[in-house]
Amino acid sequence: MISSLRKMSSVLVFSVMIALSSAAMAQDEEEDRPDARTEGYLTVDNKVQQVVLKDGGGHATTWFILAGLGLLGLGVMFKTARRTHLD
Repeated sequence: MISSLRKMSSVLVFSVMIALSSAAMAQDEEEDRPDARTEGYLTVDNKVQQVVLKDGGGHATTWFILAGLGLLGLGVMFKTARRTHLD
């Protein structure tokens, strides 16, 4: 009796999961979503005009940090394996 009750409960849980997922997929999406590809750009009549940066900043700091970490990573590759911390 308990075995059949477990089977019925698992079938019930599975069917509820399928019903809820199909109902969630059937919902309509909003039509007035902004185009994510143009986020951060000034658009006029759906044409990209110029880049708009917040606070007037740029991306140079990011590139300098990336270059510094790259040089650090390359420098570690050329370290001698026989060196110890006692040198």
